[in-house]
Amino acid sequence: MRIDNDSEWVFTDDQGERLSYEALRYQTKVACAAAGVEYRGMHVFRHTFATNCYYKGMDVKILSKLLGHADVNITYNIYVHLYGDGFEEMYSALVR
Repeated sequence: MRIDNDSEWVFTDDQGERLSYEALRYQTKVACAAAGVEYRGMHVFRHTFATNCYYKGMDVKILSKLLGHADVNITYNIYVHLYGDGFEEMYSALVR
């Protein structure tokens, strides 16, 4: 796996082609093991991205569109509700 600044893809193989989901998942598991971090699945990146965007002040309608949600309520129910449920404590643990 490599990061290619000239590619439209973030993660590519040695030939500059997009990594398959399975290859990216495998590489992520390898990286987590090397870092001593528990692998929690690939979807955690989506949640982290969305939560950080909202926390930094992104309008929830724009965030919803970026995530591909058909309804902004989906975004509210999955991500925004975290703020009332001990979000600050959870966020602090993530950014330490």
